[in-house]
Amino acid sequence: MQTIANEVFELVCSLGGTMSGEHANGLVRTPFIKRQYGDEYYNLLRGIKNIFDPNSLMNPGKIINDDPDVMIKNLRAEFKLSPDRLKTDLQFEKDELEIELQQCYGCGLCLGRDPDLRMCPVFRAMGEELASSRAKANILHYWATGQLSDEDFQSPQFRKFLDLCVNCKACLLECPSGVDVSKLMSTARAQFVKRKGLRKTESLLTRNHYLSMMSSIFSPVSNLMMRLSIFKWLLEKFTGLSRKRQMPSFKRGSFLRAGCKYLTACKPIDNPIDKVAYFVDTYANYNDHELGFAVIDVLRYNDIEVILPEQRPAPLPAIVYGDVKRARKDLSYSLKYLVKAVRDGYKIVCSEPSAALCLKQELRHFVDSEDAKLISENTYELMNYLYSLHKEGKLKQRQVAASSEAWRWQYVYHSPCHLAAVGDGQASIKLLRELCGLNVVELNAGCCGLAGTFGMQKKNYELSEQIASGLKEVLEKSPTKNVLTECAACKMQIEHLSDCIVRHPIKVLAEFYRE
Repeated sequence: MQTIANEVFELVCSLGGTMSGEHANGLVRTPFIKRQYGDEYYNLLRGIKNIFDPNSLMNPGKIINDDPDVMIKNLRAEFKLSPDRLKTDLQFEKDELEIELQQCYGCGLCLGRDPDLRMCPVFRAMGEELASSRAKANILHYWATGQLSDEDFQSPQFRKFLDLCVNCKACLLECPSGVDVSKLMSTARAQFVKRKGLRKTESLLTRNHYLSMMSSIFSPVSNLMMRLSIFKWLLEKFTGLSRKRQMPSFKRGSFLRAGCKYLTACKPIDNPIDKVAYFVDTYANYNDHELGFAVIDVLRYNDIEVILPEQRPAPLPAIVYGDVKRARKDLSYSLKYLVKAVRDGYKIVCSEPSAALCLKQELRHFVDSEDAKLISENTYELMNYLYSLHKEGKLKQRQVAASSEAWRWQYVYHSPCHLAAVGDGQASIKLLRELCGLNVVELNAGCCGLAGTFGMQKKNYELSEQIASGLKEVLEKSPTKNVLTECAACKMQIEHLSDCIVRHPIKVLAEFYRE
């Protein structure tokens, strides 16, 4: 490398050129500064540096450095990845984890605050390098190359570091190198939990399916209890869930059971244009039956056959917090029934973007089989699925009077982080505009900050609020209180931050077809 650099410099110098342009000099070009500008100018630079930075704390070693070999020192390649540190209970393709760990080249785009980008919401809230995607990738690289000890990895400080990723997947989409920091952090958490175990609150949240089931069984008593101040205080004290959070109301019984009865009573579709297996997930199953029925009604109105296979909710809390055993168990259970539906010609459709993400991207890390691959390849987020049918001219058109009840409202739209990771983040806006004639305005306010169950924890409440500060400000200025979003967590956070009425876009589409 030095030989090539010397030859290039000599050529540039002989042609009257300069060795650097808009990208400055850095460590690579530092050895040539003195040769290009001469001793007198170089000593002037050194003198200025000594006046303002006598201890060389700012950009140490750059520009003012007498070491001719500085460009080949402290290279990342000097430290090799340790095979022992790469052992994990998650499943990766050959060299996948190794490549991911070495992808970041430190460009710093994740330190930006461009309103058109979301990476990284935690860094944007905290403003600390440690919270950036770059820092996460580099610290985990340090661990994987043995530059951090086992004691460092298992320390309380390292656990706090692992808490700085909310699994938004923005890095995967916006990082120039495509580094999936969420994947790296989830892998590290799984290794940490294997050694140190889950914290109490995390253990509880990985079982959210059972908590929702019990709350649904005892609804409406459970809803009343969760609104009592004393109950919220006890919940915070013994579980770590913030008492400042209002838990969503639970419906009596599960939508899966009610939906199956509903479908049994419906007339069969003679010539379906497609067949869909609806993956319901937790919120629609226990908190919002109206959402589930809206999905079925819209699909069936458009001559799409719908079934509700046996299933468990997407275990994203278990995946994010590092409970590999529970995540694998729940995914394997659903896989048995979903793969049968796919083999029978059905596509899996999710009204919850995070559920689609789980089946499309996370499943393969927990279940390594052809069945898992088949499910991932045949899973679709609901609004993206419908928009693709619309573009093919397969969705039914309707003429609705401008004065009709459903159309007298103005809507703004919040795009969930996970939606962009599984499809077109603007699919709902496009569909409602093109099919229904609705003018829906994008809020473009970044991550909501709740991040699944992250913001429900007392220890994360303030950070969750900081992440959501931009969204809160935009909501306060919004010309309407009617907000659309596909994500249940985003809905809960927006309702927590404001007095807005938040709905899934499929409910508006269902009203369009009912008019």
